[in-house]
Amino acid sequence: MGIDLDPDSLKEKIADAAEDMAVDHIEEQIESGAVECPNCESRSFDAATWKSGSGEYDGSAVCRECNERVELDIDMSNFNKHR
Repeated sequence: MGIDLDPDSLKEKIADAAEDMAVDHIEEQIESGAVECPNCESRSFDAATWKSGSGEYDGSAVCRECNERVELDIDMSNFNKHR
């Protein structure tokens, strides 16, 4: 059986998967101590990301020590330019 592969469709799926992996990696890095709280210098955070209604990613992290909430600036333009 022959299969025609649509390269544009495949490219889109790869870009989606890479974008999801990048966002997961951001959360993992924040939760594993890669950043420091600007308020108390702790490196213990809970992080969450989500896709807004406009299709952009937003996120926040909350320090486990002082409960300071930090907004995450997630720039996915490098992924979007490959679509």
